[in-house]
Amino acid sequence: MAIPPRDDGKIWTGTISWTASYPVEMVILHKYDNTSASGNATFGKPLTAPFGKGEVAISLVKNPSGTPIPSGSLDFVGNAVAFHTLDGHKFTVTYTADARAEDLSKTSK
Repeated sequence: MAIPPRDDGKIWTGTISWTASYPVEMVILHKYDNTSASGNATFGKPLTAPFGKGEVAISLVKNPSGTPIPSGSLDFVGNAVAFHTLDGHKFTVTYTADARAEDLSKTSK
């Protein structure tokens, strides 16, 4: 977990840059309340996973850097940010994040 989950009703917004020893994906976790998602029966459900006492929706970001080095830089908004690999390969990642906790309704760029 690069940027820890929030449990105070706020979200993280910012930019993260990284370099890794192996190509990685960035995962942005979003609070997901399945009980209020009435469109599930009609439109389906986003990628989710159990998390803590609830469930999170997951944005999976693969960011090819166009270089031979597995690295990248992205703007993000979410409840938490992590790195992982779809194939389970072990890796080392170094990252720098400029993240602010904000109220969801006040987020702007």
